[in-house]
Amino acid sequence: MLFRSWLRSAFIGMLGMYVASYTDFLGLLYIGAQFERLILLTYPFFVVFFGAMFFGQEIKRRAVIALLIAYTGLSLIFGESVTLDGHDAAIGALWVFAAAVSFALFQLLAHDAIGELGPRLFTCIAMTGAAAAGFAQFFLGHGLGDLVVTPTVFAYALLVAIGATVLPTFFMSAALHRISAQANATIGILSPVSTIVLAAIVLGERMSAMSIAGTILVIAGVGWFTLSGKD
Repeated sequence: MLFRSWLRSAFIGMLGMYVASYTDFLGLLYIGAQFERLILLTYPFFVVFFGAMFFGQEIKRRAVIALLIAYTGLSLIFGESVTLDGHDAAIGALWVFAAAVSFALFQLLAHDAIGELGPRLFTCIAMTGAAAAGFAQFFLGHGLGDLVVTPTVFAYALLVAIGATVLPTFFMSAALHRISAQANATIGILSPVSTIVLAAIVLGERMSAMSIAGTILVIAGVGWFTLSGKD
């Protein structure tokens, strides 16, 4: 019984941490970080609809209204991106949508596993499963010698692995034990805002009036839906 729980947690980790991350990175090859973050922000809607499809949960009217508001904003940004970048924008958006779907499924499937194992043990097992999947993919197409990279690349990889993966995952688990779901959701809505600011400062990405309008609609739709409760 315990072994099956561990195995299931490892699979859930592959889905939510490996598949979601990999498809997200593929999307970033085609679209900017600002658009990518806004697409990912809509994952709560997938949680609701998959919950209705597979777990018998109810879809409430406010979820549909919020979805329409958010995707109206995304459509504005997507239309402008297609005009500027052509089919690359469509390819990138599809990959990031795949990441959002994977993360939504992770959220749904992880609930019972966390209840059985606790958040810390589940996180460790899930991350181990995701790491195993990553190594398996690497060695299918590369030799051991390809792990040798320049110090700069290694430093970036270490920074992403620890600063953007391990620490945030454990911080999130700890936060969920100390603050309310509403407070957690409020903080989460700041994610695209911080990404937009950092993308402008670090990557030099610019935003047009259309992109700003779309961003406001996405954040408004997801923010209203999240803060008014997900049930």
